[in-house]
Amino acid sequence: PTTPRTFTASTPRAATAPSSRAPPRLAVIVGGASASSQPPPLEQELEQSIVACGEWLEQNGGRRYPSSPITNASLFNALKGEHERPARRLIKRVEAAAAELEASRPPLQLDAADADALASGCWLLKYSNAPEITNLAKLPLGLGLEKVYQRVSLGSGVVENRAMIRHRFRLLRQVTRVVARATREPELGAPNRAGVPNAGNRINVRFMKVVVALRRVLFVPTPFLRIVARPNGPNEKEGRTPTLDLTYVSATTRVSRGGDGSLFVLERRPEGEVAEPMEELDAPIASGRGFDGTTGKIEKM
Repeated sequence: PTTPRTFTASTPRAATAPSSRAPPRLAVIVGGASASSQPPPLEQELEQSIVACGEWLEQNGGRRYPSSPITNASLFNALKGEHERPARRLIKRVEAAAAELEASRPPLQLDAADADALASGCWLLKYSNAPEITNLAKLPLGLGLEKVYQRVSLGSGVVENRAMIRHRFRLLRQVTRVVARATREPELGAPNRAGVPNAGNRINVRFMKVVVALRRVLFVPTPFLRIVARPNGPNEKEGRTPTLDLTYVSATTRVSRGGDGSLFVLERRPEGEVAEPMEELDAPIASGRGFDGTTGKIEKM
């Protein structure tokens, strides 16, 4: 039997001028020692390429909240027409920087002694081209994706994804939490859906529950409005187990690839930045509702 582990979510420079904004300097404790506050050059380039995307979106009205993750879809939506070529350059720069960072050293081995300390913790999503994220980036009716956190506990095999959604006029605030059980894939060399072999850094992710909480409606706090549903997206309907490869992990930055090759870039944040405890994985679900992550809809099962 495999030991429960956990999940995560991870290039030519563009013609656009590099941003002058400095990459974040985070002092974190990893394995009992204080990590260096200055990211290495390849991490800095990835951070600066994402910052350049954010600046373009802000200049063109395509980013509602400064903390929202950048997606390839948000760039194409805001920078279409005459700006399509710059959008493609920006995306290419991010993806090239991520690939260069991934190639800079071997991936984290999930059976290594330091795997739990490095991969666990609170992570903030900075960039992704995964469909489940790009769909959230184009919400209707004035709604916008504010932040996406991922909280990981490799030792207990639990992952919680938390998407924070807000109305532009603060008429509504919603938090959607998806809780998953994650285990290390034991078979080395096993291909994922994209054909990439397992290099000892792959997590099998089984989504267990979705909790949708409305925190505010029409300026009125509504802590009692909460819906619990079972995940019922394409993976569940087709009996597939999603996977995630941790392709680069450091004290400040994590790059991961989904089973379809989609990219996730995350930044480590202090544990206290998300004050609420993680949702209980094994608490019973009395609801007969199902949640489809690709459409965002909750339906009866």
